[in-house]
Amino acid sequence: MRIERETPASSTFSAHFAGELPPRQERSPRVTTPRGVRILSISDDAGLGLTRHLLLENAGYDLDSSESNCPLTAPFVRSFDAAILCHSVSRESALKLTQSLRRHNPGIRILRVNLQASEPDCSFDGTCDSLAGPQRILNAVEQMLKGIEKNRVSAPPIAD
Repeated sequence: MRIERETPASSTFSAHFAGELPPRQERSPRVTTPRGVRILSISDDAGLGLTRHLLLENAGYDLDSSESNCPLTAPFVRSFDAAILCHSVSRESALKLTQSLRRHNPGIRILRVNLQASEPDCSFDGTCDSLAGPQRILNAVEQMLKGIEKNRVSAPPIAD
């Protein structure tokens, strides 16, 4: 079954998923979300992609989700401040995606979520161990995004 769900700030999540999407929960108070920051979450596993999307959405992030084989056009990529590459995306594909993302958007920050703890990889702006749990992923995203809001044009806060 193909499900499309509208999320706040006009992001859309599409995935092959058997079942109903859980209701949107209130934002987690543990994460400080920079206003206006957009994230692209890339996963080749629909279940992991959905889980990560809901985790980040519930934490208050504005994001879109995609598979690694979807075409990434320059205008689309330029609309994001950061990307998260799931461990379901092969290392080779992740490196190619990183090159493509940075070619279209040199300032984009990229977090690689690994299946297990690994050495830091200079190809990415950060790495995170997915087995360490959801809070570790949220902490890694928050750390990666530090300072990004200062570089953006000031805009009035959006009412929730």
